[in-house]
This record gives sequence, C-alpha cells and structure tokens, in this order.
Amino acid sequence: HFVSNHDEQRGAAFFGSWWQSDAAALLSYTLPGLRFFWMGDFEGYKYQLDVHLRREEAEPAVPQVMPFYQSLLQIIGDPVFRQGSWKMLQVTESGSSDSAWPLIAYMWTYQNERRLCVVNYSDQQGWGDIVVPNAVPVNGNDTIPVTDLLSGQTFYRSAKQMQTAGLTVGINSWYASIFKY
Repeated sequence: HFVSNHDEQRGAAFFGSWWQSDAAALLSYTLPGLRFFWMGDFEGYKYQLDVHLRREEAEPAVPQVMPFYQSLLQIIGDPVFRQGSWKMLQVTESGSSDSAWPLIAYMWTYQNERRLCVVNYSDQQGWGDIVVPNAVPVNGNDTIPVTDLLSGQTFYRSAKQMQTAGLTVGINSWYASIFKY
C-alpha cells in the first residue's frame, strides 16, 4: 500500500490536502499488506519529484504532518499490525443518527494485543456502533480501558456491551481512531 510514489502525484496534491492524504495513510498503512513510503510523505510535500532530472523543487515541510507520521509509524510498528489476524467489522447506525456510512472499521489481533481501527474517509463527521467480539474483561472487571493511540485519550467501557451492542464511536472528517483495548 502507498499514498504516493515516483510515478504518481504526491499524496497532498492528489487527495487535495494533507488532511485527506493523512486519512489515506491511516487507511492504507493499517490494512494488511506491504507498506511503501515515498520520500517526502512524512514532510507533507506537494511537488512531484521528477526522477529523470534527479532534482526536486524546494519546498518547506508541513509542520502538522511530521508529528502525525511519527505517531503513525510508532503505532503500526507494533507486531499486531505485522503478524496479527485482521478482520473487517460492520458499523451500524448509532441511535437515530444516519451518519455511520462514512466509517470503515476493522480489528487486528495478535497474542494478547488487540486494535480496533475506525477510519472516516469523508468530509462529514461519522457516528456508529461497532460490535467488538474479542473485547474481554480484565482481572474479572467488566470495565476495560479503551485507548485511542492517536489522541492518547483513554475511555472506560463495558466489555460485555462492546461484544453485544457495540462500541459507539464518533470520528471527525478525514480522520481515524486506532483503539487499543
């Protein structure tokens, strides 16, 4: 998977903004398969490198993109994303909301590690419920920590409710949450 390469426009130019390019990266690099990174992706460059001329137009890095990729690379460097089992999950409407359609959800499992990835690849906020069948109580307590690795926020949820009714999530446009639970 890749966001850009030497034959294609840079991600930020192709997708329209670095926000959309980062959303594509969140989706591409958390799916199973090889991950290819192109020079300049981590800096948010927009100009395409002409490989025939062996030079590129100078441009400043986008300050918001570099910390995003530092965080993403640390997250996807975990063995759960390389050696784990992957499964697509269904997102259903949350209450009377009609905004689950933009959400893409899947989970990774490896040994005792579990990740839930929820990506909103649209220009609208998305809300939905996701049944997480492998949410298990910790130390006999049904309330488990669910940590969003991108924001660092930890929420406490019922493992039983996550297994039955689902985990309710709200994801802003062109963004994602990667939950460790």
